[in-house]
Amino acid sequence: MKKFNFFVVLAMWVATQILMGCGRNGSTDDNGGLEIVCDSIRIDASSIEGSLPSYIFVNVDGDIVSGYNYRTNSIDRYDLESGKPIGSIVLNREGADAIPGRISLIEQWTDSTFAIFDGIKLYEVSLVGNIKNSYELPSAEYALLEKNARSSASNILIKPDKGAVSYAVVENGAVSVVTYNFASDSIENSMPLIELGAPKEYGFMRYPNVTVTDSLVIASFPYESKFTVKDRSTGNVQTIEDHSKYAAGHADKCVDEDPDGISRHGVVNPHYFPVEYMKDMGVYVQFYLTPSLEEYSNDIEKGMYSRRLCMKVFDDNFNKVGEWQLEENKFDPYMGWKVADNAIILFEDNIFNNSDDSEDLLKITRLRLE
Repeated sequence: MKKFNFFVVLAMWVATQILMGCGRNGSTDDNGGLEIVCDSIRIDASSIEGSLPSYIFVNVDGDIVSGYNYRTNSIDRYDLESGKPIGSIVLNREGADAIPGRISLIEQWTDSTFAIFDGIKLYEVSLVGNIKNSYELPSAEYALLEKNARSSASNILIKPDKGAVSYAVVENGAVSVVTYNFASDSIENSMPLIELGAPKEYGFMRYPNVTVTDSLVIASFPYESKFTVKDRSTGNVQTIEDHSKYAAGHADKCVDEDPDGISRHGVVNPHYFPVEYMKDMGVYVQFYLTPSLEEYSNDIEKGMYSRRLCMKVFDDNFNKVGEWQLEENKFDPYMGWKVADNAIILFEDNIFNNSDDSEDLLKITRLRLE
């Protein structure tokens, strides 16, 4: 990577700490006065090993953002205010602190630990990479604990005070949410969610996105804009039929059976991501991708990056209060973002971005709602 003079990097970083609209020029039209406002942040990442990855951000804690660096198998941490890296948590594949499987999910466990799932066990890992606890989750082989931009994305709800985790599982085509108790090493609750997954005509979008909160479970198939909300205490279900402004509300069926054809189907159709909760704002956020530009419909990589990233915001009754199409040729379409309690972090990485920024700069957008 190129080496930049530190003072040049610092000057660039300060210069880019400018509030600006991320949507269509920050427009509030048809959004009830709600506006999205962004910090464009540049961080000197020349000290990070390997080339910069397309991050899956795993946590935002105040001004500290953590992202999984798959090239180095580590969690890199940055201070957004100082614009500096503050260290990396190396995840071992061998030895006493080994995580041997393929990491499919990383979430915050406590202020000082992360939860990591590798398809084998759920690990509680410290900020120095030590495994404090590990658990073999019941039905782990069926757990929907992965964030895949081509298929689906789900999370895990961790309740350290109750010694339990809740997560989605799929078995014989049916999807349910189970709650596992660490102390008793057993499932203390299982709630049916969906009787059958999507038909094979939707390619890789076979299973739903699932978000588990303290009181609700929100399920949405990636091929359609509607989603269901189930109350965890009463079992009541409501279906939210929302029409999108910038893409069709439903993908076409896939007529191909080979992997290339299925991949192309995913790129030329809209893709809807999980509906997630912003606790401090009291709103729900859902991202989606528009279909690829026609000229790139036969090029999977270019087609993926030509898609526009869009965002919807719903109030606590799931009434839509805002919808935006974000800046083109700027953001990583492979789920390079994190919806946190008070802000959204997006990784700026797009092959169509002709920015003159140094390769040593990690480019991040921090988005707020006002």
